[in-house]
Amino acid sequence: MTSYFLALLLLVPGLSLAQKPFTYHISGKIGVLNAPNKVYLRNSELVDSATLTNGVFELKGSAVLPTRADLVVQANGYHPNTALTNATSVFLEPTPVVVISEGSLRDATTTITGGPLTTEHQQLYAAVPPNATPQQYAQAYTTFIKTHPTSWVSLMALWDMGVFAERQYDEVAPLFAALSPELKSSRSGRIYGDLVQGLKATTVGQPAPNFTKKTPAGKLVSLADYRGKYVLLTFWNSCASCRTENTNLVNAYQAFKGPQFDMLGVSFDTENNRDRWIKAIADDHLAWTQVADLDDPDREVQRLYGYPGTPQNLLIDPKGKIVAANLHGAELHATLARFIK
Repeated sequence: MTSYFLALLLLVPGLSLAQKPFTYHISGKIGVLNAPNKVYLRNSELVDSATLTNGVFELKGSAVLPTRADLVVQANGYHPNTALTNATSVFLEPTPVVVISEGSLRDATTTITGGPLTTEHQQLYAAVPPNATPQQYAQAYTTFIKTHPTSWVSLMALWDMGVFAERQYDEVAPLFAALSPELKSSRSGRIYGDLVQGLKATTVGQPAPNFTKKTPAGKLVSLADYRGKYVLLTFWNSCASCRTENTNLVNAYQAFKGPQFDMLGVSFDTENNRDRWIKAIADDHLAWTQVADLDDPDREVQRLYGYPGTPQNLLIDPKGKIVAANLHGAELHATLARFIK
């Protein structure tokens, strides 16, 4: 989910940066590795690369704001879906960053030094105990954010908290509100502000924001069309990991469909994935209406609903009010049985 949100930053237009671009400089030594080994620097897209010569490398380029990136060593070219077995995280900042490793970047002996943001980045990770539970991650990150309200690392940590657990408005809204104006006015900060407003608007008891989107056949469908019955609004994506809940949804639809209940699927696929989306609908036997944000650069549904991860869902009552959220497995069937008589 972290990659999803980082990629999302590239999709939202019109969010100009108040910060001036700066030059990052990352150098160091990774064992005695030579070509064809290369070191790659990447975040939501590939940023830079350099060939290793006796382990030595140097990367220099321009960045628009301080942010985390992965430093990855691979011998056969960079492939996004390859497991990152030799990788670590660095923080892009104006101060030079130096990485020293005996050969494996994941090894505990690897050292990363740089400016204040690199130091804070290391402090954040050091605050998480070994084999931490999601709750321990969230607690460590929350403490860091509260004590570093002006740090770009805190904004990154706030985004990352969505990896450990589903975001709750009452938990993340105060953390975001306490961040400095500079962080909140940045592109990623403004998107997170939209996320917070979306979380507020979609808590249980709130009216579900209306939208109108197209089916694969091009028919316009509105959430308001479902007034008068319960509707399960499902958010998903055609990638394999985002379809894990579909079998359970199919079973729920077969068990409860009728005059009192229907479902509406919203895919977060893009136009480039149209064929994959349509194939996934058929392969997973999703018989209820499906719409998508395919050609919407503003990602309206995602923004209105707080940029939800996938798969997630909301149960909406006949008057359009949200009555339950993120129902999975047996809980979904039990909740539907409680509402639909």
